[in-house]
Amino acid sequence: MTLRGDWQNPDTGTEYGTVILADVKSEEATGDNSLFYLAGSAGVYGLTVYYPGQSLTNVKPYPFTFYTGDQMLASVQYCTVINGYQGVGACALNGVHEMFTLDHFYGTFLKTGAELRNSSDVGTCQSVYVNPKYWAESPLNPAQVKLADIQTYTRANTIGLLIGDLEWTEFTDIQIESCKYGVQITKGVRIDFAGSFFGSSIQNCGTAVKLDALDTRWGMTIANTTLGGSDYSLLNSSGGIVKMVNVTASSKIQGSVTRETATGFAGYEIPSRTYVKPAAKLYVFDGDKTGASDVSASLQALLQTASATGGVVYLPGGYYLLNQAITVPSGVELRGSAGSPARDQSRLTKGTVILATYGDSSAATIDQPALITLQTRSGIQGIRIAFYKNGPLNNANVNTVYAIRGTGADVYCVNCAILAAAHGVDFSNCDRHYIRKLVTACYYNTMKVGGNDGIVEGCLQNGTVMQRISSTFFSKCENWITGDTLFNGFFDPITRKVLAYLIIGDGTNQLVYNTFAYGPYDFLTNQGNTGAVALNVGSDNIGGTQTVQQSGSLTVAGALRWNGRSYQLKGGSLNLYARLTINNKDEGKEELVYTPTDPGTPVTVVKPNTPWANATKDNPSSAFKMGDSVNGFKFDAVDLSEMNFIEFDLYVPSVDNLNQITTNSEFEISSSGTCDVQEHQWAGGTFLNGQNIQAGWNHVKVGLSGLSGTNPENINWIRWYWVEPKATISGCKVANLRFTAS
Repeated sequence: MTLRGDWQNPDTGTEYGTVILADVKSEEATGDNSLFYLAGSAGVYGLTVYYPGQSLTNVKPYPFTFYTGDQMLASVQYCTVINGYQGVGACALNGVHEMFTLDHFYGTFLKTGAELRNSSDVGTCQSVYVNPKYWAESPLNPAQVKLADIQTYTRANTIGLLIGDLEWTEFTDIQIESCKYGVQITKGVRIDFAGSFFGSSIQNCGTAVKLDALDTRWGMTIANTTLGGSDYSLLNSSGGIVKMVNVTASSKIQGSVTRETATGFAGYEIPSRTYVKPAAKLYVFDGDKTGASDVSASLQALLQTASATGGVVYLPGGYYLLNQAITVPSGVELRGSAGSPARDQSRLTKGTVILATYGDSSAATIDQPALITLQTRSGIQGIRIAFYKNGPLNNANVNTVYAIRGTGADVYCVNCAILAAAHGVDFSNCDRHYIRKLVTACYYNTMKVGGNDGIVEGCLQNGTVMQRISSTFFSKCENWITGDTLFNGFFDPITRKVLAYLIIGDGTNQLVYNTFAYGPYDFLTNQGNTGAVALNVGSDNIGGTQTVQQSGSLTVAGALRWNGRSYQLKGGSLNLYARLTINNKDEGKEELVYTPTDPGTPVTVVKPNTPWANATKDNPSSAFKMGDSVNGFKFDAVDLSEMNFIEFDLYVPSVDNLNQITTNSEFEISSSGTCDVQEHQWAGGTFLNGQNIQAGWNHVKVGLSGLSGTNPENINWIRWYWVEPKATISGCKVANLRFTAS
């Protein structure tokens, strides 16, 4: 549920929009007596709050304006508190929460702007503005309280952000002015703080950042930030470390701190762009909401009707069965009931859920149409998508098509969740794509993006997204995980071995920030984007590498991880700043450029013990394994984590055969010793694209970057599969198959 009003940014005007006059009792906070209490996946959006009983000459205590307790993914967005006492609280008094979102929050506060404690999973705070001017400049100021008087009070009494035991929480664009402490981090109940700050300014405070407690195993990062305090810019009294890059300080910095300078990155700012909103035209879908009957055709018909004008096709809360793929036309948004970031919690949450059977098949390929295709300037918002029969327990094959694919510029996915999909979102070659608050439990690849100026922000992958669903929802699902099977049914056998969480393809200036994944194999892989940037990112319990740089250029600042490799450099350039690993505080700045192998240096080659590898042109092997679904070559496992290409010689009798190969074949490798399980596949046309195949012998060299669905360190099976058993093609031969590093 989202409570939504009309809102004007107080930095641009004071008409405000929807104003709440909080004429309530003055009393200390108990949690239950907050002005607005937020349950799980609940939000407030676009409210301005004024306390008519507050006075600077007789300051009265008030409970929190907004508060959440034992909840998950509550959010406060685009709200202003003109003269607050305590603004936002998240488990400030008791309880534990997850994924709290505070976004575009403005106000003047006489005690605390926000008090955030005891989070067991990743939260995000961005564009938080705490400043005395919002009261002083407000027309809702009948006593005409002067700015200087408010500043005197807040400099003596106010804490902008009071933080306790938050795990992995990400802060961007925090702007705090004239407080006693801009940010104070105190001892936690359960653990101590670890997180990251970027692009912030804390000015005219007594102490800009006061650190009483950080997690002593590591600490926090601060990047591209200005700190101004009359006493201290930063005072670290904790046992943790602060990694800083491009931080400007006007006064003393004391305690365990490292400082780095990244000249080429110093002026980087997060762009304010989001997505192109649809026309103000509403179409409400009226179909089966129980999930009992397929609504694909009727939903597609309404989407086509909406294409004539543009606008929103609204799916009210309920369960909608899709047995066929659908397309969202240009200028149309497919919208569900979630007006704020949403996920299931403790089997309680309702909302709009798509139950998918289309594309849930062992024969599904990533080249097939996605469940939902978004055309240029179209999007999806407020919907949870579940391949509900594709749970991982007792399921030898969890393959699916992509849940969502964009086919043009300006596509977007906002406040959505994807459950039990092998492949999540494909926005390859989509300029200005925008993904925000996508919560997932995917198996092979969560996001694949590319094009120019795309943004991914505030996203999270975790198997708990699948585990914690409503009882009604759970009763519809098959082979579903529970808390008891989360690790041995989801993380350990699948995602930690094969999941490529985020793959960035060709293009320029991709931005990823405030994004986290628990239990992938690789967190981020750059396959060719130039000028890509990743800020405030984190990965926990990964099986492989946090950052894989294949080609193009990538800058990473504020990266936190628990385990796995920090990075692999396989091509292009990679800059790493202000990174931290649990129990390793010593990782420093890295500015790396890949150096190709010297031509005089032997190239690393791995030859699997298969007939294709052992064959020669004089004694070749048949290219295809025909017809049935298991006929391939199993071999002793090889580690491809440092390999970049698969190479072989291919004989084609005639050019006529080439069309049949590209249309009707698939090339497959796996780490399970068989097909369809932990498998990566290429359609024949994709595999041979750009190879200039001619009649006779050809040399084929295909890149291995971004393998999804399989574990590159344990490849043990291969097949070139002819997908039409009744068709025949003879004479194609393979020889000298090997994996190479360059």
